[in-house]
Amino acid sequence: MTSREITQLLVNVGQITNFTKSVNINKDAIAVHTLTLKAARTKMDKWQEIYKDEKQRKLLSPPEQQNLMKNAQALYDIQEKLVKELDFLDMSKQPLYVINAIKELEHAFLLLEWLQNDIGKNGETIIPHLACIREKTFSGGVYKNQVYSLYIELEAVGYDFYKDHVLNPKQIGYDYPLLIPICDHLITAGCWLFKEKERFLTEALPEIKKIDLPVESVLEIPEGPKDKLKN
Repeated sequence: MTSREITQLLVNVGQITNFTKSVNINKDAIAVHTLTLKAARTKMDKWQEIYKDEKQRKLLSPPEQQNLMKNAQALYDIQEKLVKELDFLDMSKQPLYVINAIKELEHAFLLLEWLQNDIGKNGETIIPHLACIREKTFSGGVYKNQVYSLYIELEAVGYDFYKDHVLNPKQIGYDYPLLIPICDHLITAGCWLFKEKERFLTEALPEIKKIDLPVESVLEIPEGPKDKLKN
């Protein structure tokens, strides 16, 4: 491979890797729970202002103060639940097959980087050139479509690399033994994305857990004594 070919493949694999790392199967759930958490914090801040303001607090009767604390505690419990759920969703945003694909892509990138440094870097500015993925639209896409696009892109890259530089190389140089594991990692990454794509045929996307803000408790004020009707 020429220095330019290595550099072009390196930047392409780097961009594919970044796109793969950006996919998030829990994107919609995170958006929903983030909005709910924001609403909870806004309401909690409002109640805390009332409670910390001595003048406003004195205007509340003891039962009203107790009711305020009761509502605040219920809201606090929901906030904690939302924070834990968001942490879980962030940690599980990429299923195992996608994680495996990322590992293979990173291995290919490291080998290409080593080969580039060994042969010598190309002096040109090489811009990533992908066939199926567009940076402007990828991030806003649906998870299933993102995985499918990544699979198609990586299948093309892996197949072309195998055909042009492993199966029918233009010339076999000292770099040829290293091209085989690079090809292996690229093709294996594509296979993992294929498995993730196929998983959608038998499994649905995770359902969004329902976590609503608590219903605010309203203090019932007893009615005062009524005047007895006179005969």
